[in-house]
Amino acid sequence: MSMNKNSTIIKTDEILDVYKEHCKAEKKKFSKKDFAEFLRFLELDFYDWAKENLRQFFLGGERED
Repeated sequence: MSMNKNSTIIKTDEILDVYKEHCKAEKKKFSKKDFAEFLRFLELDFYDWAKENLRQFFLGGERED
């Protein structure tokens, strides 16, 4: 299977919509700076999530050889 390294699972605009909805629900002022920090947080979280899932994948024998 070939994957495009520039593809994304979730588009930034979709995350922005969720972020703005949260700000509105929590009565918080939207900030581009805070949103950019949130995106960096999500990138780190995704990296950690992927690493843990890889570990589980190989430990659990889920792969097909």
